[in-house]
Parts: sequence; structure tokens; C-alpha cells
Amino acid sequence: MPPNPIIGDLSREAPRKQRENFSLFWLETSAAAINLGWNVNVGDVVERYFTTPNAKFVNQIYVNPIKPERFLVRLTPEPGMAIQVMDKVRMLNPTVQPAIKQSLVTRVDGGVSVIDIEAPISSVLPNSLETVAEIEAALFSYVIPYLKLNHQNND
Repeated sequence: MPPNPIIGDLSREAPRKQRENFSLFWLETSAAAINLGWNVNVGDVVERYFTTPNAKFVNQIYVNPIKPERFLVRLTPEPGMAIQVMDKVRMLNPTVQPAIKQSLVTRVDGGVSVIDIEAPISSVLPNSLETVAEIEAALFSYVIPYLKLNHQNND
């Protein structure tokens, strides 16, 4: 059964069924990610973790659309690659102009440098999207360039 094209609230307080509905929009992006060599794991229903053992620049990408004011894409660069990844992200020139910042996050194995790309969800998935195909395509076109970073040349 296709997902409902009305996205609605994706927060952890929203009804699980609503969030599960959104998770169906990930199918096309997840399939493309797998074809690019990424492993795909589900976070909290609507979140996705993309990991790869063959990282050239980025070894993990976390996508979190839970907060309406912040659609987050978090890249974990390979050691010593943060500056190059920042430069590559800035050159992607998406139709949505996100805020890009480098920060340090704490993980089980200690502090890790990450690159956070943030935009309002209404910029990534605007209310003008009315069909399942439109929502899937918008999600795909926003996330896939980040998943392709490892396929770019080392400038």
C-alpha cells in the first residue's frame, strides 16, 4: 500500500503509524544508497543511518527529519578528511541552501568530528508536494548527493 502523501508531524510524540507512513518514502533513496555501496539502517522509524566500509571521504551519514525546523544530514568524515568534505558539501549547490557546520559529537568510542547540514523540512519537502512520487523524488534528490560524495574525485 503506498504511503499517504501528507507528511504531518514526524516527532517522537507523533502517532507511530504516521511516522511509519513517512518511512515508506525512503524506499527509492535506500535502494539507490545500496547500489552506491551503502548499508542502510533505520533509526527511530523516520531516521536513516547509511554506513560504508569502503569510505573514501565519508563513512557514515545520518538523516533525521524529525524536527520541522531542522532536517538534519550528519556526515562523519574519514579521519583527516573533514576539511575536504566541508569543501565538497559547499560545492554541491543544492536548490535548498542549508546551514553547514562542523562540530564534535560524543559516540561510544569517543569524540568524533562531524559535518551537520541543516535546513527546515519545509525547504526539503515543501507543502506543495502532493503525491507519493513527488515526496519520494524530493527526498531522493536532497539526500543522494551526500551519498555520492565518496564517488567524487579527490580534489
